[in-house]
Amino acid sequence: AELFPDLKNFLRSCCALQIPVAIVSHKTRYPYRGDRHDLHQAAHAFLHTHGLYRTSETGLSPAGVHLELTLTDKLQRIGSLGCDVFIDDLPEVLAHPQFPNGVQKILFDPAEVHPEKGDYQRVGSWAQCFQQLLAVREVCA
Repeated sequence: AELFPDLKNFLRSCCALQIPVAIVSHKTRYPYRGDRHDLHQAAHAFLHTHGLYRTSETGLSPAGVHLELTLTDKLQRIGSLGCDVFIDDLPEVLAHPQFPNGVQKILFDPAEVHPEKGDYQRVGSWAQCFQQLLAVREVCA
């Protein structure tokens, strides 16, 4: 897999402005089919290999990556972290009835396959995502 363009720039910019970033995802630990390998370990290895765990540069560390086993656990983690903004590529996550109240929602949709909705902002790139994040911070300030 490849990183989306500007992801590192997004993380660097957040780090420079002291905006804390965490990754919250939900995935099974092992594939349902095929060879048994640890998908959580593979995710951490991917982030490390691509330099995203250079904490002084990106602000991200393994402790800030939460790989939850279920969607319910993911939603609870978003709430427990006290996120102001959450970015996801699945509109069903952002529209879930258990999604924490008061969290600004950004849909990462570079292929523009999801419809515009009133309850989230849709962005097509990490550069646009950063601009939306700055706009949300300005409104909250």
